[in-house]
Amino acid sequence: LDRLHPAFAMSLSSAIQDARRAGLPVGVGSAYRPPGYGVGGMRDKSQSMHAYGLAIDVTGIGPPGSKTAKQWYDIATKHGVYNPYWGKPNEWNHYQVVPRK
Repeated sequence: LDRLHPAFAMSLSSAIQDARRAGLPVGVGSAYRPPGYGVGGMRDKSQSMHAYGLAIDVTGIGPPGSKTAKQWYDIATKHGVYNPYWGKPNEWNHYQVVPRK
């Protein structure tokens, strides 16, 4: 987590605090991922926002499309933490600093 972009880390921290106050046990499952580790779904790992500390994968929000996942989506978006893939079951927990792919 210490390799996240500072502005993103601050927004994420605020979102997580609000979510936890609302009863969601939100956590971070994956954050900064150096391309050399070969982790993640993209063929060219250097194209992932995770490689630059600008994206995370969230835990504790429930399954795709659930009420709790939507609740987290709303909280995160309010704090400037975005999921440009909302509605896609394989990326429901991916959040990043910009609202587009």
